[in-house]
Amino acid sequence: MKRKNKTWSRTSATALTPLVTTIDTVNLQALISADLAADYLDVTTRTLANWRSRGFPNVPFSKIGRCVKYRISDLDAYIAKHSHNSVEG
Repeated sequence: MKRKNKTWSRTSATALTPLVTTIDTVNLQALISADLAADYLDVTTRTLANWRSRGFPNVPFSKIGRCVKYRISDLDAYIAKHSHNSVEG
């Protein structure tokens, strides 16, 4: 059985160029895993799982398939919201 030679056209690659530049210009933040988010917040992954199931405290997350992901900006916002400054008198 003889193999066919496949030729690739460059038109398909150039057709994707405007899409790629559009995506690059959008400010996308990387998603981190639950393990890294737990390290970032200094809690266990089990604590994050409990928070997700109870819905309190509300730490925003995304599910991609079975994977739970967090944005660092959401974690920073959570920390800022739950920070308490003490004032000594």
